Amino acid sequence: MSSSSIVARRMRDVPLNVFAYFSMLANEFGAVNLGQGFPSWGTPDFVERAASEALSSSQTHHQYTRPAGEMQLAGYLGNMYSELLGRSINGLDECVVYSGAQHGIACALTAFCEPGDEICVVEPCFDAYMKLASVQGIKCVGVPLRPKISNPKYAGDFVIDAKELSDAISERTKLLILNTPQTFLGKTYDRNELEEIADVVRSKHDNLVVLSDEVYEFMTFQKIEHERFATIQDMYDRTISLFSAGKTFSTTGWRVGYSVAPPHLSKPLADATALTTFCAPHPFQRAVHESFVHVEKSYPNYYEDVSNELEAKSTRLMDALSTYSLTYYSPTSLLTSPRKHTGQTSLRPIKPMGGYFLMANCSAIRGNEPFSVPEPQSDIATEQYDWKLCEWLTREVGVVAIPASSAYTESTREQWSDEDVYVRFAFCKADVDIDNAVTRLLEGANRFDALSP
Repeated sequence: MSSSSIVARRMRDVPLNVFAYFSMLANEFGAVNLGQGFPSWGTPDFVERAASEALSSSQTHHQYTRPAGEMQLAGYLGNMYSELLGRSINGLDECVVYSGAQHGIACALTAFCEPGDEICVVEPCFDAYMKLASVQGIKCVGVPLRPKISNPKYAGDFVIDAKELSDAISERTKLLILNTPQTFLGKTYDRNELEEIADVVRSKHDNLVVLSDEVYEFMTFQKIEHERFATIQDMYDRTISLFSAGKTFSTTGWRVGYSVAPPHLSKPLADATALTTFCAPHPFQRAVHESFVHVEKSYPNYYEDVSNELEAKSTRLMDALSTYSLTYYSPTSLLTSPRKHTGQTSLRPIKPMGGYFLMANCSAIRGNEPFSVPEPQSDIATEQYDWKLCEWLTREVGVVAIPASSAYTESTREQWSDEDVYVRFAFCKADVDIDNAVTRLLEGANRFDALSP
């Protein structure tokens, strides 16, 4: 019996996860993993203590909770987000806890979309939006953030076109998925941008729900205030705000995410949770609750400290990428000495406004690279140049980046020009990992300067 004959067609069409693939390559080639967004600087001590206590303090912590979440955690989240959203929130009716924020995305698609429906995503986006929609027979329509200036250098230089967004939303669109701070580009929407998006939502059918993915809510840079879509007038009643304790406390392996939404949206989400995992891990829910309490009572600057640390790391990586270049030479100078220098290729990093990641434009390298870009070694890879470049970076330079084409729909990629070549680097790493990556990038550039024809 062949595996292709027993696997459901919807799963046969889903490629291997891009993050898992490049993490596998990182392990195989001993590369520094700046691809996948897991922190490598360690989990805070108070968070680890909370987990240890939750595991040992009570036998009941090893048993199920209600599907919507452990009651103390839900109650705390209700109080916490009452303040953050500026409204009274009943945590038991308006908060749902998931086995990770990605599980929350899956529950939202299950609860509110039928096969044949559509969702609209703003690109670049977390690829799980597209893949989870695909396996449920839901069409994903992408609307890309576009640079408002040539040669953009800042995530805020990328904006959404309200008319393009409006045209992409039809009567079949059930979910509009936003992400702020944004997972690939690091863009954070300002209040005016969210107001424009809200105007589009108001102009559409009443059954359109907004999933606002805000897992990096406490990680904004340059003293930027995180703006919450649910606080826009009339938007709370049609918005699911999604968050991640794993991101907030550097515990991505705990798989604890949660949402805040009105009861008429939260109940179907809780029902979907009950049908899948039934509940998130009880001891980790308890630990998350105790960690929030610790921050409130004993470490009120925690969120600011995390933001400052991440911003410093992003600046360190930005500076290194900004100076990274590969010298290339005329092929006709191979037998001459000195060889004829014809220029340099470089990366053009985009300064993020928040989150874990930054993107770099690699279009200057394309066609000028003093190396052979390998054909992708996996059937999950596409013919996109950024895939080939990331394979080369991993195998030959020893640094992992993620091809940004994985964060766009096919229809958007088909519109790209030669300028649209981006890769993503994660800076949510220990300083030693970032320094190691920088060293390898510079050594790689020098090595290929010496060997290029």
